[in-house]
Amino acid sequence: GYTFKRGLGWRGLALATLVSLVAAVILAGINGLILAAVLYLAIFIFGYYLRGKLGGLTGDSYGALIEIGEGLVFGLVGLLLKGEGFGW
Repeated sequence: GYTFKRGLGWRGLALATLVSLVAAVILAGINGLILAAVLYLAIFIFGYYLRGKLGGLTGDSYGALIEIGEGLVFGLVGLLLKGEGFGW
């Protein structure tokens, strides 16, 4: 996890976030923005929890965060495609 974290500064994080938000809005409109917000919040909360429990983030915890993010995306996109959006 150290090598990954060391290579990403605030500028890289901001650029990656901006690119992913633009892609989400282009692909799914407001629902893409909602999906991204839910995903970012869930990843942040779980990452904060892991950091407190483990004293930092490891490669395994980064991997777990990626898998949780993928699961959330698949689940929420499934709900989105089932109906007419999230209904909000």
